[in-house]
Amino acid sequence: MMTDNINNSAHVDVFSAVKKFQQLQEERVHVYHLFNEGHKIYLGTAPQYEFKRFRDLVQQTTQDFKRISEDIIAIEKRLRAEFGKGNLADYIASIQEAEKHKLELTAQLQLAKQTVIDYPDEPEREIKIMELKQRLRNVVDRINEHLEELRFETADL
Repeated sequence: MMTDNINNSAHVDVFSAVKKFQQLQEERVHVYHLFNEGHKIYLGTAPQYEFKRFRDLVQQTTQDFKRISEDIIAIEKRLRAEFGKGNLADYIASIQEAEKHKLELTAQLQLAKQTVIDYPDEPEREIKIMELKQRLRNVVDRINEHLEELRFETADL
């Protein structure tokens, strides 16, 4: 009977950890949305650009992503070390790695968009934007696949 309570408690803790990860992932999506909207507003201030306001947004976004990432890494470590759920931790680690790549591509895309505005007579720059958008879509697809795999693995929790 005592073992059942311990196993049930661990089961609940794993469920809670995965649920917290999902909440953090949703928060990260929201932060991306705000960041992209802020960048659109920034581009709308061309050619003078309101850099200070955008820099403040970048700093806030960086802090939010750092906090979210640290919390997710803690969940990953806990799943791996405390609960012996390496398979779930591996999905989360894969999502983290893909999210890192997504952020790098997002920054490259934002710079490319600004460059197109600053150099409108160079249409080849549009090709770079299309390439970056495709690479970003591929990363987002990979993230969604990992999230779906994680959902499948945790459906019985």
